[in-house]
Amino acid sequence: MGINRLEVEIDSLIIVNWLRRKVCGIWYLEDYWEEIQYMLPIISCRIQHIYREGTSVADILSKLGASCVSHI
Repeated sequence: MGINRLEVEIDSLIIVNWLRRKVCGIWYLEDYWEEIQYMLPIISCRIQHIYREGTSVADILSKLGASCVSHI
């Protein structure tokens, strides 16, 4: 997709800590984890924790997208 800079805000502090330590704590996520670890050095990526209240707009947009409703 040509993305070379990425800023990620995650409301899960556990995942943010895993990404910073480069260690995943759940064995069945290993396939995804290896792919993420492969991609992170390729792009300039900033990962930070955000409280759940800060993700309310993203939650609404994802629910609209999942229901295939278009308001355009």
